[in-house]
Amino acid sequence: MSDPQPLQFDRVEYASAPTATTCANCRQQIVQSYYEVNGKLICSRCHEALTQGSDGSRGLRVGRALIAGFGAAVAGAVVWWGVRKLTGYEVGLISIGIGIAVGKAVRWGSQQRGGWAYQLLAVLLTYSAVAGNYMPDTFQALREMGKQQTTAASSTSPSPAVQKASAAPAKDEGVSLFKFLLALLALFVIAAAAPFMAGFENIIGILIIAFGLYEAWKINKRVPLTITGPFSVAPAAPPASNV
Repeated sequence: MSDPQPLQFDRVEYASAPTATTCANCRQQIVQSYYEVNGKLICSRCHEALTQGSDGSRGLRVGRALIAGFGAAVAGAVVWWGVRKLTGYEVGLISIGIGIAVGKAVRWGSQQRGGWAYQLLAVLLTYSAVAGNYMPDTFQALREMGKQQTTAASSTSPSPAVQKASAAPAKDEGVSLFKFLLALLALFVIAAAAPFMAGFENIIGILIIAFGLYEAWKINKRVPLTITGPFSVAPAAPPASNV
């Protein structure tokens, strides 16, 4: 049996305790006291703003969520379309990844608030990414259809009235911005209906897309705030020194 270690009285030792850390909200160093909100540490100033409802404008949070979610949706649509073009396969599982990415982006933009409004925004942006993935193919199909109709019309001899009308210069040859946006909206609506055009043959693909929408909805569910504190920040222990 080993001899017990003698007690040391010539050196002071400090018990380990939380030292100054960074606020999870404002990213500033916590100096004196802090609160714990759903497992995250925030400073007293952010706690006061949170409890009083003054932690940023609601419009600013909605704008951040919209911009962040839209960016994730565009990136997801491009990735899905690119995979289809490179592989020639319809990888519907990508829609689940899009739902998760858009949901997290909206959650970040809302400053982790959540709620039915952000859930609805995440779902709409997720399905917009699904429709955006099919928009190039829809545009190409409509373009080919227009070419076929033009070829069929040119094969028949036009009447003298039609020849006279075609010879007259068009009053408005340019495409207005309103017409362009209207055509873009019509293209989007057709692309949004693309997953359902195959009917029951694409039932698995529809279910996968629905699961991706559910992920976006679930991520932005409102979580009740659990606040504990205040707690004091323990001062950093000074370096050990001999007395």
